[in-house]
Amino acid sequence: MTAKVLRFPTRVAEKGDVWCEPLQIFFPPVFRLHFSSTMATDVRNGGAIGRRSTRCAFSLFGEASPSTGILKADRVHHLLPEDNRSLIVRHHWDSGLAEAYLHGVEDTEPQQPTDGIFEIGDDVFTISKCRTRASWSGPRIFYLAELYDRESEVGVETWEMSVGVDGRRSRTDIFHSYD
Repeated sequence: MTAKVLRFPTRVAEKGDVWCEPLQIFFPPVFRLHFSSTMATDVRNGGAIGRRSTRCAFSLFGEASPSTGILKADRVHHLLPEDNRSLIVRHHWDSGLAEAYLHGVEDTEPQQPTDGIFEIGDDVFTISKCRTRASWSGPRIFYLAELYDRESEVGVETWEMSVGVDGRRSRTDIFHSYD
């Protein structure tokens, strides 16, 4: 029996403006991608009329391309109150760890589209969605990185920054699970 190995595409991203001081790295910017799609048809006066709409997704690669159906790519600094999910932009130490993370994301939420792995030089990043908790002031963009410390009992600490719908950045510890 031959197992099929799923590979995620790797793309080059640009430096954004979120700085992780401990790792001395910039996270890539987030882009809202607008796609053209055709909605279901309406029946009016005996005829079918196709309706066009635009749907969107988020990526760390922001290039409009007719071949992929991307009409427009807008750089976003924060999410809007009407966005239905929060985002996690995560730094990984190598593409193998990033790929394993994306497989885990797909295992727990199969309907979530994974946009691949993004590189800025030697730094590797992914983007995924997460449920916006009721206790948050709205959807947030989380930036996460793991810091390794030989002095720690666990050996790893999570660096976490988030940006709220008001555009304000703050250090958070929502995804810190090493207590």
